[in-house]
Amino acid sequence: MIVAVITVVAVLGAVAVAISASRDDSPRPTAAGPASSLAPASTSATPRFTVVPGGPAPCDPARPDLFYCFDPALTSDALRSHILQRLPWWKCYGHRDPTAPPDLDVKGYLGICQGVARADRYLWTQEIKWTNTGYHPEAPLEEVTASASVIVFPGRGEHVEDAEMNQKSDGALQLALASLWPDDHAMGQAIYDVYKPLKAECDRGFDHPYPAMTPTGYKVGCMGTTRVTTTNRSGEEVIIRSASAQLSCPMTEEEALESHQLSNSPPAPTQ
Repeated sequence: MIVAVITVVAVLGAVAVAISASRDDSPRPTAAGPASSLAPASTSATPRFTVVPGGPAPCDPARPDLFYCFDPALTSDALRSHILQRLPWWKCYGHRDPTAPPDLDVKGYLGICQGVARADRYLWTQEIKWTNTGYHPEAPLEEVTASASVIVFPGRGEHVEDAEMNQKSDGALQLALASLWPDDHAMGQAIYDVYKPLKAECDRGFDHPYPAMTPTGYKVGCMGTTRVTTTNRSGEEVIIRSASAQLSCPMTEEEALESHQLSNSPPAPTQ
C-alpha cells in the first residue's frame, strides 16, 4: 500500500515538475511586450500613491514603475518561520532541496511547506509554496500558492465529495494568510473576502486564471478541483484530486494604482 501511494504521488510530482520547468530561472518580462490600451507607466522613482502597510511594494524601490512584490519584510525565511510557528508538525523544504520527497516540486518553487493528516479514512495533504523570479532567497516574494490534495482508490469503494475537497483547499489558504500576516488579521481577511466569491465559482468547476484585485493591493485567484487518474503497481485505479488558490502581486504600476483606487473607494451601500 505504501509503495503504491509513493509511486502514484511520484507520477503526479513528475507531471508538476515538467509543467514548472518552463518557468525555471526564466527572466522577467521586459517593457517591450504586447501593446497595451493602458496609459504608459510612470518612469518616476516615486510611486504615484502610498503603499498600503504590508501590501505590495516595488520589487526594486528605484523603479516603482516596474514589477511589484510582497512586502520586502516578508522574506522566504520569514514565511517559513511563520508557518512552522503555527504548524510545527509540517515539513519545509527549499529550492532544489535534495532531502525533499519525490512528490514535491522543489525545482519549481523557492520554498514549500507541507502537512499530512488523516481525516475520514483518507490521507490529506496541504501545502503552502512560494516563489520569485530566479528563486533568490534574499529577494522579495512574488507569488504564494495554497493547495490541498487527496488520494483515493475507487475499487475499494473510496470517494471524496467535492464539498470536502473544497473545504480542505479553503483551509489551506486560511493557513497561508494567517502565516503571511500573523499580526495583521485585517490584511488576510480583506484578501479572503475577495477570494470567497471566486471560490464559489471554482467549487462549481470554473477556474479563475485572471485573479481579482483586493483592496490591499494583492491579486487572488483559484483553480477548481483537478482529477488525475492512474494505476498502481497492482493495477488498481488511483485518483488524485487537488484544488488550489494563488496569491500574487500587481505586474505594473497601473495595476497597483488600480488597487489603490479600489482601497480608497467609498464602501458599497448596504441593503
